[in-house]
Amino acid sequence: MLVLSACSGSGTVPRGYGSPQSTAGQHRRSPRIDTVAIDKIVNQSNPLDFGVELGIYQNGEPLYEHGYGRRDFGLAKPYNTFDGPNFWRVPQAPAVLHLTRGVFAPDASSIYQLESVSKQFTAGAILLLQQDGKLSVNDMLSKYFPTIKLADTIPLLWLLRQRSGFVDCSSFGGKHSFTKAYRQFLASGNTDYNAIVNVLAAHPFIKNPKK
Repeated sequence: MLVLSACSGSGTVPRGYGSPQSTAGQHRRSPRIDTVAIDKIVNQSNPLDFGVELGIYQNGEPLYEHGYGRRDFGLAKPYNTFDGPNFWRVPQAPAVLHLTRGVFAPDASSIYQLESVSKQFTAGAILLLQQDGKLSVNDMLSKYFPTIKLADTIPLLWLLRQRSGFVDCSSFGGKHSFTKAYRQFLASGNTDYNAIVNVLAAHPFIKNPKK
């Protein structure tokens, strides 16, 4: 299985890691595959040097793991465009959360925010869990998050269809701010989502979830 995850960015910097140009991370190689050809394909498909993590596995065994491009270009990126103005005047997460910025290569511990692409991965994971009999898309949200308002009226299927009425949890500043919650999330090493869930539970819906 091949897994690729990319984060937005731009610029021209040396590619890769675990190479003579960089010691930001390490990768594993297998004599069974042509890693030089794989590197060439990824680099040719990534002219803007987006951060890419690649993993090739066979029967659960890693054959090749490698990072390419940059996970951070050290530049604040406005929403919706790579180099245009911040049209929606949305406060930028790196500035609000005081994140360390710089030209960093990906390494084995890099964690990416996949933005809208995370919806497809999350939906796929839920469907796989349903396939294994571990949950049902008809389960009510209260089964997993009992503290959320009206959770006993919202099936997981509504979340997959984006019709639950929850506010956007990537909002920083303004009426529905998750700034403090994300600071706590980052402090936990990006593992504890409880602070974000608590803010969701406290906010009113932005629309009637039954519509």
